Amino acid sequence: MAAPAFAVSAAGLARPSAPRSGGAERRGRGVELQSPSLLFGRNKGTRSPRAVGVGGSGWRVVMRAGGPSGEVMIPDGGSGGTPPSIDGPVQFDSDDLKVPFIDDETSLQDGGEDSIWSSETNQVSEEIDAEDTSRMDKESSTREKLRILPPPGNGQQIYEIDPTLRDFKYHLEYRYSLYRRIRSDIDEHEGGMDVFSRGYEKFGFMRSAEGITYREWAPGADSAALVGDFNNWDPNADHMSKNDLGVWEIFLPNNADGSPPIPHGSRVKVRMDTPSGIKDSIPAWIKYSVQTPGDIPYNGIYYDPPEEEKYVFKHPQPKRPKSLRIYETHVGMSSPEPKINTYANFRDEVLPRIKRLGYNAVQIMAIQEHSYYGSFGYHVTNFFAPSSRFGSPEDLKSLIDRAHELGLVVLMDVVHSHASNNTLDGLNGFDGTDTHYFHGGSRGHHWMWDSRVFNYGNKEVIRFLLSNARWWLEEYKFDGFRFDGATSMMYTHHGLQVTFTGSYHEYFGFATDVDAVVYLMLMNDLIHGFYPEAVTIGEDEPLFPPMGLVGEVKKVVEVVDAKGQKGAVRVTCSPITLLISTWCMVLLRAAEKVSGMPTFALPVQVGGVGFDYRLHMAVADKWIELLKGNDEAWEMGNIVHTLTNRRWLEKCVTYAESHDQALVGDKTIAFWLMDKYATVVDRAPKMPHHGIGTWLMQVGTTEKAKACVHTNRRKTLKNKAIRKEGVTSPFIQTAKCGDGNRTRDLKVMSLVGIDSGNIKCP
Repeated sequence: MAAPAFAVSAAGLARPSAPRSGGAERRGRGVELQSPSLLFGRNKGTRSPRAVGVGGSGWRVVMRAGGPSGEVMIPDGGSGGTPPSIDGPVQFDSDDLKVPFIDDETSLQDGGEDSIWSSETNQVSEEIDAEDTSRMDKESSTREKLRILPPPGNGQQIYEIDPTLRDFKYHLEYRYSLYRRIRSDIDEHEGGMDVFSRGYEKFGFMRSAEGITYREWAPGADSAALVGDFNNWDPNADHMSKNDLGVWEIFLPNNADGSPPIPHGSRVKVRMDTPSGIKDSIPAWIKYSVQTPGDIPYNGIYYDPPEEEKYVFKHPQPKRPKSLRIYETHVGMSSPEPKINTYANFRDEVLPRIKRLGYNAVQIMAIQEHSYYGSFGYHVTNFFAPSSRFGSPEDLKSLIDRAHELGLVVLMDVVHSHASNNTLDGLNGFDGTDTHYFHGGSRGHHWMWDSRVFNYGNKEVIRFLLSNARWWLEEYKFDGFRFDGATSMMYTHHGLQVTFTGSYHEYFGFATDVDAVVYLMLMNDLIHGFYPEAVTIGEDEPLFPPMGLVGEVKKVVEVVDAKGQKGAVRVTCSPITLLISTWCMVLLRAAEKVSGMPTFALPVQVGGVGFDYRLHMAVADKWIELLKGNDEAWEMGNIVHTLTNRRWLEKCVTYAESHDQALVGDKTIAFWLMDKYATVVDRAPKMPHHGIGTWLMQVGTTEKAKACVHTNRRKTLKNKAIRKEGVTSPFIQTAKCGDGNRTRDLKVMSLVGIDSGNIKCP
């Protein structure tokens, strides 16, 4: 049985040059590609949306996996054996691709690995009009030509680091060979990783001296038109043309007076006739989107401010610290006032405090635009747009520049593990189909998070996500990323309803999504190849434990999960109740485990996934566990094991608490010290532990911490600093407090170096 073929395509796209004169009337013009010898035949009749190729390019190159390594077949070009069309999306599919074993002597192209890159990085420049080529050359001349060569060797070093991996050599060699094959095809057919990872220069809106070009990959749509404020939302004004690879395109020449056809700040969308009906979508590559007052869905914004309004970075990016001290933050939640904070206020008020506290890195959540604020930024709708709730893109750049001035490394909490389920303002159903950027059927829907799962084997998905990471590094000067939900990406079960025991069969088997793991390898290869100082941190842990473990929690009613599956003793937690029920969240976190995939934080060159650090969530959970229990029950051996339990040569980020502890159905350490939420209201009687907890929360934020605790009642204080009444602590002093009517004895907590005489009683 012949092995299935997989296809890749080059990124060349053509469009006509601008008209010689402005003309009295501006009309958008669709584009017809002019490479018939390299394209599939164009069907002038009825087109099946899923029968067309889905590439962002004008070339279709098919490599037969069963043939000799490197054999290239051009459809309709005399190669034979390859049909003129392929049903389904173009993919680097690990399930369909058979790859040979690659040893040290195997080269990916004639001339060896060192000859893969040449000075002509864009092999398809003839397919791009002269203006686009000139623009790209101008940009390239302003920065060093970056190159990424396939890593030396064959990824065999991981077996020296961990000999146990030899038992799973077939899986690991298959993974590494797939990675190298995709890299080879990108280098050969896409102009190299440098060109491939700058998809934002080919898709979305591109401004030139003659006008504006807009391109979008939407293979499922039957027709498309660009609409917005600039043409009074008229779907008949600016029709787009579609090539055989599913890319829609339109060129809008400048107005007669030379002004751009779309003014800066205009609302824009693409209207498509899809298999599911007429649909208005925000462009997938949009750089800014806002929610108009009174509207529920967001609107895409054409963002191209005048040069004088664009922020210019003034300070160099700091070198990566030898040891990171990370401050995690959410811009919107960073104000003490009951409001959504801004980039500007965060820059002026919060960054200096972070620096003053001794941190050298700040990790910012919720940067990518997300229409549902309650998701904390994890249900992303517009991947290239910074959240407009906090200010403009220029404000964000100013924030990052100020952080660099203070010597702070700025890390972005990036979400590539899933996407929002929204169809009105997100990627879901973008072209009217269930697949597009995502897997079809149940595999494409994350049942726990109520979100969509990317198809990491699709070439255009790889282009989109790699370009997304590079966009944030290039345009906004971020210094690295924390990749959210890596565990969910790497397994088809998303780390749910399974128990990770440490057996290697759990990591290297049929449940592993090899496409996703290889994508992470490509991502780390890209980032570390172009930006050696950049930091990548992977969250290799499931956000929720298996439901079977939840059944071990006592006094829990029967549960039915989102799929209607019943078990012995469970708790009823649907995706909706998980968002609103603290009880459900606490139960689901009770037995949380981490995946701990071997090789996760080893370099790609040695056969690893490539992250610099693994997020060590078990340590943070251990602190909460200790605070919940009695001090005398602490087991030092267990604590030491948790702190030292990590894989050889794989670095970890450990921490006291993060949003996963503080927000996801749990409490901050400060509130655990206060012990209860029940009476923390203004009019309720104050309990002793409230004062102590408040004081502990203030330590480090004020010059003089104060907390007075009533001791005139005969009761045991429920605070970890005071075991029981009458036991003296070096940090507890007795003071007399009078209110004019009576005098009472108080226990006053103080720190060494703080004069208790300056502590005022409430």
